Amino acid sequence: MNTARFRFHLNWKITLFTAVLFPFLVYLGVWQLGRAEQKQTILQEWQQQQAKPPVEFSPTLNSNDQFRRVWLNGTINQDKYWLIENKTMYGRLGAHVVVAVNVNSGATDKKNTTIVPVNLGWVELPPLREVFPDITLPTGQIRITGMLAAATHSPLINEAENTQLRWPHKMLEIDLTQMQQQFGQPLYPLVLQVEPDSAAAFDVDWQAVNMTSSQHKGYAVQWFTMAGVLFILWLLACSNIATLFKRANSDQAEN
Repeated sequence: MNTARFRFHLNWKITLFTAVLFPFLVYLGVWQLGRAEQKQTILQEWQQQQAKPPVEFSPTLNSNDQFRRVWLNGTINQDKYWLIENKTMYGRLGAHVVVAVNVNSGATDKKNTTIVPVNLGWVELPPLREVFPDITLPTGQIRITGMLAAATHSPLINEAENTQLRWPHKMLEIDLTQMQQQFGQPLYPLVLQVEPDSAAAFDVDWQAVNMTSSQHKGYAVQWFTMAGVLFILWLLACSNIATLFKRANSDQAEN
């Protein structure tokens, strides 16, 4: 008769390792679920705004109006604009062209002019970084339709101070604080992403989110699975449960 019983013998080294890593893995899984919910909310808001007709741009629009479709009449600054690098499209490397558009609120003096950063979309870059693409911008007063979006400044990207003497300036992301310093005048705090059929638009394929809700949920499942595997390994290392399973299988085979 098999009288083997479950025995638990605490392995302090493995237990300490598990006590540190297990809650961290669970936290990552919960965090990914939270991100999935946020992305779903953003996507729903984006879809709702895309269904609405564009409204005339006003400087009073703020961060609460993100994803709002607007139209504006203005002139593009021909001398100063930015190339946001490391943007791929059609499997090729390029950049987003961000220009400063002067929008007059109705008065003729410069005090009533708002300078709106406008992302005109993607252009292909030459193979050599020191070579600048040949970009032709429309002149005069033009009408631009697009969607207001917040600049996604990442704390992981440390943008070095741009000391180059020529425009356009090349950057890794849209950093409105640094761009405003480079431009020398206040910029509107949101970026207008042009629509494909808008004036001056290059290649445009805007995405509401860079990672979908389902992708975040998939990552959450991976983190929770890793936490579960870690717990099972800890239990096997600190008990005789593996031996009990082997004996149980052996007894079934004999019977």
